[in-house]
Amino acid sequence: MSTAVDSIIEKLDIVDYISNVTKLRKSGNSYRGVCPIHGGKNGNSLAVFPADNSFHCFSCGATGNIIN
Repeated sequence: MSTAVDSIIEKLDIVDYISNVTKLRKSGNSYRGVCPIHGGKNGNSLAVFPADNSFHCFSCGATGNIIN
């Protein structure tokens, strides 16, 4: 059974959303960029995964989806 939150996550595109705050570039099956959460300078620290609408920063450890 899908919840309202699951429906929102499925309908919104996390790449479009995060692209509003930081520049992303395609890298294989993901997109990479500077993490807007910790404001790092490493352009590869943030990975955005469109297949499951999630993100992960390898520098600060932030992880989640378009909701959190």
